[in-house]
Amino acid sequence: MGTTGAAMLLIRPLIRANNWRRYRVHTIVFFIFLVANIGGSLTPLGDPPLFLGFLKGVKFFWTATHLLVPMLFTSGVLLALYFIIDSALYKKEAPPENRSQERLGLDGKWNFLLLAGVVAAVVISGIWKSQSDNPEHVMFSAYGTGLMTKACCSRSVPCWRWPPSPGRSPAGKPGTATGLPGSPSGSG
Repeated sequence: MGTTGAAMLLIRPLIRANNWRRYRVHTIVFFIFLVANIGGSLTPLGDPPLFLGFLKGVKFFWTATHLLVPMLFTSGVLLALYFIIDSALYKKEAPPENRSQERLGLDGKWNFLLLAGVVAAVVISGIWKSQSDNPEHVMFSAYGTGLMTKACCSRSVPCWRWPPSPGRSPAGKPGTATGLPGSPSGSG
């Protein structure tokens, strides 16, 4: 799971946490910059070109040792810029009257073991240059195991729909950040 997988995994909780806010587009944009782009600069697991280099013999932690300082600098600049923008936009918003106090939780802790197996398969495939063993076999096995062991109720949350809502474009209604229910000009 690289930066795209991390972004896909974390975007829903981020959207839900900020659903009450009027101004939230900047949060999604900075999230994409930090998680999906900069987040992949330290390991070959996060970026396909770095992974190809790893498969061709570049050491696994070469990118971490050579790109740590530029990554920290870039992340720091982006986080400072986000803080300034978010603080200014937050002052323009009225606090919500009755925001639900939902407990922070994590479903599917079992999947971390499967994820560790996928990461180990990818790392071993780069170190052990065997042509007959592909990490894809382990990845698909972990995916199938995760689907078979996951409780169906955690995938059927009422606020989540796979296809776009009727009458909305996939990008959401014009004038809304996400097109989700509860957005300023959206329905729901």
